[in-house]
Amino acid sequence: MPAVIITERCDGCGMCISECRGNAIQMNAGKAAVNEMLCMECGACVRACPNNAIAVEW
Repeated sequence: MPAVIITERCDGCGMCISECRGNAIQMNAGKAAVNEMLCMECGACVRACPNNAIAVEW
């Protein structure tokens, strides 16, 4: 399952973007947004997010 952004927790810091191996995360209205087609489900964004605003269910 692709990464999911918990928008209430996302502060738009962009840490997830720099760690995303599939270039699947972009900013949208100041919040991270995941392109499900590009998400590799690797969890790098989950580990990078300082706000625990990203979840991936394996």
